Amino acid sequence: MLLRAREQARVHEALLERGGLSGSSARTWSESQRRRVVTLLFCDISGSTSLGEQLDSESVREMMFSYFHEMRGAIERHGGTVEKFVGDAVMAVFGIPTAHEDDALRAVRAAFEMQRRLAGLNGELEARYGSRIALRIGVNTGEVTFRRRGQRRRPPRAGGFGEGGLAGRADVWAGA
Repeated sequence: MLLRAREQARVHEALLERGGLSGSSARTWSESQRRRVVTLLFCDISGSTSLGEQLDSESVREMMFSYFHEMRGAIERHGGTVEKFVGDAVMAVFGIPTAHEDDALRAVRAAFEMQRRLAGLNGELEARYGSRIALRIGVNTGEVTFRRRGQRRRPPRAGGFGEGGLAGRADVWAGA
């Protein structure tokens, strides 16, 4: 769950006031949080509804698997972490768990590589399914509050942009 830092503080205070957090769990939650400037990348498919109407569900699932695989590869190649896949969207963060001075540049490079990978993927999709995919990608940099998850294998969760926030809106402003 992503929350802005102020919203997190209000929720935390409300839980303490209502007795929803004991002293030890309150300290654990507060102490496990960190602030960091990160870059969020949000990408989704333009026209995915019509794509679902043109193809059978198995073909759509195979296309989405190929799309997610390629997008994850581009993001991870540039040091980003896929935060989640939602429908036809990909949300990734650069700067968590490891921050780099050039995280914003890495995210932009990943966005360009995603477009390049999509061009290659579209050739395969056109030949196999007679369809192509168009992307919208938004990138935004700002401060977030994050905490580490309990399991080591899972990446930390970031909060501060809402569910995609400006990056999610920027991809819509960008058009197809």
